[in-house]
Amino acid sequence: MRKLFRFGLLAFLTTVMQCVFAQPSLTGKIVYHTYSDYNAWDSRIYVLDLSTGSRTNISAAWNIDHEMNAHWSPDGTKLVFMGDVAGEPRNWDIFIWTVGTSQPVNLTNGGGRDEDPKFSPDGQKIVFKRDNDLWQMQLNGTIINNVTNTPSIEESMPFYTADGGSILYAPGVGAGSDIYRINTNGTGAQALVAQPNIQEYFPITRDNASFFYTAWRNSTNLNDQIYLKPYNGSATLLPFNTSDANYSDAYPVGSQYVLFSSTRPGGKGGYDLYIADVSTGQTWSLDSYNSSVNSSGHDLAAAYHSSGTPPPVTQSPYGGSAWSIPGKIESENYDNGGQGVAYNDNTAGNSGGVYRNDGVDVEGTTDTGGGYNVGYIATGEWLEYTVNVNTSGTYTLQARVAAAAAGGRLHVEMDGVNVSGSVTVPNTGGWQTWQTVSVTTTSIGSGQKVMRLYADAGGFNINYLNFSTSGGGGQTPYGGTAWNVPGKIEAENYDNGGQSVAYFDLTTGNSGGVYRSNDVDLEGCSDSGGGYDIGGINTNEWLEYTINVGLSSTYSVSLRVASAQSGGRTRVEINGASVGTVNIPNTGGWQTWQTVSFTSSSISSGQKVLRLFFEAGNFNLNHITFSSGGGGRMSTSTLKTAEDDLSPETSKILCYPNPVRDITTVKVEVSKPGRTEVSLLDAAGKKVNIYEGDLVVGSHEFQYDARNLKPGLYFLNVSDGGTRSASKLIKLD
Repeated sequence: MRKLFRFGLLAFLTTVMQCVFAQPSLTGKIVYHTYSDYNAWDSRIYVLDLSTGSRTNISAAWNIDHEMNAHWSPDGTKLVFMGDVAGEPRNWDIFIWTVGTSQPVNLTNGGGRDEDPKFSPDGQKIVFKRDNDLWQMQLNGTIINNVTNTPSIEESMPFYTADGGSILYAPGVGAGSDIYRINTNGTGAQALVAQPNIQEYFPITRDNASFFYTAWRNSTNLNDQIYLKPYNGSATLLPFNTSDANYSDAYPVGSQYVLFSSTRPGGKGGYDLYIADVSTGQTWSLDSYNSSVNSSGHDLAAAYHSSGTPPPVTQSPYGGSAWSIPGKIESENYDNGGQGVAYNDNTAGNSGGVYRNDGVDVEGTTDTGGGYNVGYIATGEWLEYTVNVNTSGTYTLQARVAAAAAGGRLHVEMDGVNVSGSVTVPNTGGWQTWQTVSVTTTSIGSGQKVMRLYADAGGFNINYLNFSTSGGGGQTPYGGTAWNVPGKIEAENYDNGGQSVAYFDLTTGNSGGVYRSNDVDLEGCSDSGGGYDIGGINTNEWLEYTINVGLSSTYSVSLRVASAQSGGRTRVEINGASVGTVNIPNTGGWQTWQTVSFTSSSISSGQKVLRLFFEAGNFNLNHITFSSGGGGRMSTSTLKTAEDDLSPETSKILCYPNPVRDITTVKVEVSKPGRTEVSLLDAAGKKVNIYEGDLVVGSHEFQYDARNLKPGLYFLNVSDGGTRSASKLIKLD
């Protein structure tokens, strides 16, 4: 429950200061809701017209109870909000209202407890909370996908990023609530704000580079405060906050101002609505536009719309960063921006129904490395990608294609200039029978560009494009000899060859200043064994190593990492094909080391090039180890610290049935009384608790509902008083 404050002299002084400066001269409209008390179930939605000062109760005649948390569509013609059907048991549905019509339309109609709806930047989708997960749906209520799909964790308050490619949200409750970002397809969940013992919630996109959020002032002062956080920088406590009141529900008004609700002195009741200058902190009550805005109850969740011409849809790289050339560009990772901006597709919807939710037809691929391809390609369709060409020159361009008939043809453009010439796509023998076609490009200048992949004649599928330096050569193993697999490879021993050949580093020079003299950042390492580590790792950087694989097999791949924050992620590639991806946790510090592991897909024997591609940065890397017998025991990355190599196994864990489709019984033999944790981890190290509490010595059984798990390999782990055991669990379709 938010705390309410009233002050006498401070209220008078606040009112005087608000009168010194006239309120901002603004046009547009603000939607918000008001209730006397949450449990009174009497919330109503109002619209304030800033041009005229008029205030309208738009929900007075609706057959809905307790409507709240409204959000404008990008063109200002619709509102989406949560409410309860009048006369029904108190629950929540999501409604959409077209301005000027009599009644809203119920989009979810009892599908669950549905809350916190927000429009996507292109106005074509809605994200909302259903029970504990975040979902997306179309404007007609058709469900697109369950984005988070972790029902054991409460995830709430979603808001699209400015490019529409990902979603900000708050997993957890109370002091365990943090701010995360996740791609709309459910991949790449990353912590953006995660302070221990601090509640952080209500993220709201400000622009392409930053967002607002609400958090406790500190672990002892639980008053909510509003912060501004750049995606690549530290959060700032905004100057209008005071330590003696609550501030929440921030919403941007252009680039200069922010709306918010607060219990600050001088208000009429509980939470009142204000607008403030983000830079100076100068604050005005919304009563300065209409004296009836604030009430004796609570006035909350204001959202602004300029009511002018909607801003143009902007184009931006999928995932947030330009793709590097030389390097591989997956076809499904075309830019954000939509039809006519980032792509041209002749048919509506995604015929493949996977990975992305727009008009491009994406499907799963059986090509080496798996993943996705763009299919159903028709003549005249195109895709665009924001790229960064690191070195001017000609390149070998390889297109990975499949077709069941001859006649396909494509070309590649850079900033509108054809650099590939016409590339013929042969009949490869089938839609998933893959072949590489290669050409040499004309000279391409360095710098950021927009690459267009154009289908001159359709009838083919494409998996990826790969650019490599035409001259070839130049890359050799550090020390002269390929590193053996199985075996350990020190991170600092990446290949010779330089930038964009043996490594790609976003900053100039070795910031650590030790061991090697190029652009990779090396530093002394305090991990067991000493030596060096790679530090200052940024998103989209990579390192390559020449290796000699002694045995065709799957491998247990272990990375030794350290980080002061969560959200890092590494993809391991062999000769350009991914063999696995692993998430990097918060280990507790930049020199607090932990091992994270996964089981690779099969790697054939012979000399190869290993690439470590850092999909999300902000961690350090000491070494990578390949161990034979990849299907064996997992190194439980989220549980293991620098010193605690696992003790002899005195606890036992098993489950039956295994493999499982729905319910499985987990049986645990506890050898030491006290605190016991039973958990489930996927191959990427994502953890779900099954049980945590005090158990006596002996056998204990738990029922686990596995129906929400995706098919694949999982690891059951038990920890009791320092001893740990692990067992595999296979989830079937």
